[in-house]
Amino acid sequence: MNVPDYIPVLSRGNHTTPKDGACVMEMVAFLAGEEHSDNPECVDPLLRSFAIKVNDYVSNDNRNKISALIHRFMGTSGYYDFSGGNNPWDYAYDKALEDFYTLKSDFNCFLNENKRELFGAESERVDNEAIKILVKLIDRFDEIYGRTQAVQIDMNLTKAHPSQVTVDA
Repeated sequence: MNVPDYIPVLSRGNHTTPKDGACVMEMVAFLAGEEHSDNPECVDPLLRSFAIKVNDYVSNDNRNKISALIHRFMGTSGYYDFSGGNNPWDYAYDKALEDFYTLKSDFNCFLNENKRELFGAESERVDNEAIKILVKLIDRFDEIYGRTQAVQIDMNLTKAHPSQVTVDA
């Protein structure tokens, strides 16, 4: 087994190599031993899409909270039924997207990192809400597909080390 000399740092966007950093899905691929990619084979495509949206939205200071969820994305591929119809997972994903975009539009300054910093506590609250929506979506995935849930996150923590993050969903 080849053990790397480094662990990528979570950051916004995609990256050429793990040494340049990693979005949440590139980190999943790294930890799963897959090729460097933001499209790891072990992750459900809808979870992947939403996790990248949240990763790229939250501030650098709050992105470490997402790292506590990384293991929950692994092994989610292969559950989704693409045959159409009234799939509860389609509904759960659509609801999460609606909640996320409503949150973003309510906060109005979501793309400019410098402006976000001016809002301080409000930016922190919005980041935490975005991560809570992601947690609810993962929980819903686990519920729909009968996966066991192993993580709890307390979004009241600020600048916590990922090993200290727990989730109140």
